Amino acid sequence: MCPAGVRRTGDTAYLGTGLCTPRRRPPKGQLTARQKAGNRRVSRRRIAVEHGIGKMKVWRIAAERYRNPRRRHTLIIKNVAGLHNLMYA
Repeated sequence: MCPAGVRRTGDTAYLGTGLCTPRRRPPKGQLTARQKAGNRRVSRRRIAVEHGIGKMKVWRIAAERYRNPRRRHTLIIKNVAGLHNLMYA
């Protein structure tokens, strides 16, 4: 879970979930310059996470279906993140 007070962002697939998401263009309409600037701010926050997830998918356990005991999922993902950090730090 995310600690209290931390802003959480997501893409437009997460509309209505309480995450900070980009504005969608209204049907047959356009976004204002202010809305476009807001979408760029959301994208800048998300890009670091998206790149990190993409790099972790080099490790196949983070890219494919998880078939190990559910109780070990967090431990394994943390280990993959640690190995990733050792490789790219």
